[in-house]
Amino acid sequence: MTRNHLFGAGLAMALFALPACGGSPSTATVPQSASNVEQSQSHGKGWMKSGNGGGDLLYGGHADVISVFSYPRGRFVADLVLPNQANVLALCSDRHGNVFVAGVDVTEGYIFEYAHGRTIPKATIGGSFLPLSCAVDPTSGNLAVANYYAPGAGNVAVYAGARGTPTFYSDPSFYFYNSLTYDSRGNLFVLSALDRQVYLAELSRGSSTFTNLSIPGALQRPSAVIWDGQYLATILAKNRARPKVLRLKVSGGVATVVGVTTFRDLGKHRGFSFDILSKRLVMTTSHDKQGQTMGIFKYPLGGKPQAQFPTNGHAVGPFTISVPPSR
Repeated sequence: MTRNHLFGAGLAMALFALPACGGSPSTATVPQSASNVEQSQSHGKGWMKSGNGGGDLLYGGHADVISVFSYPRGRFVADLVLPNQANVLALCSDRHGNVFVAGVDVTEGYIFEYAHGRTIPKATIGGSFLPLSCAVDPTSGNLAVANYYAPGAGNVAVYAGARGTPTFYSDPSFYFYNSLTYDSRGNLFVLSALDRQVYLAELSRGSSTFTNLSIPGALQRPSAVIWDGQYLATILAKNRARPKVLRLKVSGGVATVVGVTTFRDLGKHRGFSFDILSKRLVMTTSHDKQGQTMGIFKYPLGGKPQAQFPTNGHAVGPFTISVPPSR
């Protein structure tokens, strides 16, 4: 299963020139280069200290730093500082454990690819504009990036094999592109949400045209969409309300709620980033003067957290869980 997530609160809006795009896909040339990265808490030849990346890792981003923790234990492993003073906006990972970090500096967007447990990017893609979410197709290895918006509507950039020149796709109903995810068959689902205006669309595998889905009225103020292995999962992020996750079954152009997951024992100022792996859901359960705490819940049961761990001063905004290639 691929892991994907988006940027939460505190997005510093930047304006970049997006290519013109309509109902059909278009392409644009994007430079690609290798890059070095400043890092700390590393160990010889670009490996992290945690046994050369042999276990599951949680990567969380804030500003230009990626903080890495063992998962689910929550032990701090390393801080990675992105090149070019880029700020982290989204993270995702593929079935081989590679982690993709999407961010922006003052002039353009970047996507950095890290192998599982490594401290130096093995590839860098530049010119991805304002990337707010990313996901990897488990059937092809294609990388999809949601460009939130620019002067004009945003779009989805798909990089074949996570390299080279992207093909851009757009939905005439969308202006903002908040979040996206692939299902296990390579179908891409994209969420657009601003206040009460919510749209959900599907780009079927092999298609170049989005299909807008009929969505339930309960889908209000969603912040992200993730494939949980069976259904689409979206977290509702109403202010001053406990977050809850809706499980959506998509069939015949209609998204239907088949389950709701609620949570208990959440602190103040909690975030709305989340990820799901092996019947566990992880999200920020508190964010206050004492710092952040990550909670791990049974999924789809929810309720009280099975375990929690503090980030010990390492801020976590968007995050993703990376499993080693042997898994």
